[in-house]
Amino acid sequence: TSTTMAGATGGTMTMREVSEIMIPADSTVKLEPGGYHIMLIELVAPLESGETIEVTLTFENAGERTITVPVQDDAP
Repeated sequence: TSTTMAGATGGTMTMREVSEIMIPADSTVKLEPGGYHIMLIELVAPLESGETIEVTLTFENAGERTITVPVQDDAP
């Protein structure tokens, strides 16, 4: 997996890989298209929009947390 941050540069949407997302205490960060999001790379089987998958997130102080997330097609 890869965590990326999307942003506009000169009217063009770009993405860049980030190694971490800083989340200050008592704060939240929303993962969503057009902002921070997780890209799944080198999958062994295709995913279908509408199904759910488990993703394990690793936090510096809280350790690993596995969450269930919906698969979304980012195509317009």
